[in-house]
Amino acid sequence: MKPLVWMMPLVLAACALNPKPQPVTVDGFAKARFGDTLSTLKKAVGKPLYGGSDSAAQCQMLFENPDASQQFGLAFMVENGRFVRLDVDSPGYLSPGGIKVGDPLAKAEQVFAGRSETLPHKYQAGAQLLVVSDPAWQGKKLVFEAGADGLVRSWRLGVMPAVLYMERCG
Repeated sequence: MKPLVWMMPLVLAACALNPKPQPVTVDGFAKARFGDTLSTLKKAVGKPLYGGSDSAAQCQMLFENPDASQQFGLAFMVENGRFVRLDVDSPGYLSPGGIKVGDPLAKAEQVFAGRSETLPHKYQAGAQLLVVSDPAWQGKKLVFEAGADGLVRSWRLGVMPAVLYMERCG
C-alpha cells in the first residue's frame, strides 16, 4: 500500500485556512509578560508591531495589523515604557478560560461564574462588559466586550487600572 503523500499539501492548506486559535496566558502573550519594557515586549512578540514609538510615552498602543482602523488582531498597551494590557479582536486567539471573539458572552459567564461581574457598555446601547477577577491572577483582570447580540466582539487582559480603560490610551 502506497503512503498518501499526495494528500499532504491538502492537509497543510486546510490547516493554514483554519488555524487553531492561539492561547493567551494571564501573564501575557508569547514570551512577553505584563510589566516588561517596550523593547522586551517587541523582542518577545517576535513579529512587527505598528503604531506607537520607541519612546517611553505615557501611553501608547502597538498593533499586530498595520491598518488598525479595521480588525487589529492584537494590540499591546504600553504605559510609561511598560507592557500593561493586551487587546484582542480576532477569533485567532483564546483568552484564559478558552473564550474567543465570536463566542456567546453566556459561555464566558459560565466559565468564569463566581469570578465575574456583568456591566452595561459605556457607549453602546444593549452591549455588555464582563469583568473577570481571580485572586490567583495577582491583580490582573480579563474584560470581555459583547454587542447587543450577546456575542463577544473583543476582549482584553492586563493590569489595573489600564485594563479597565474604555478608550485605550484616549
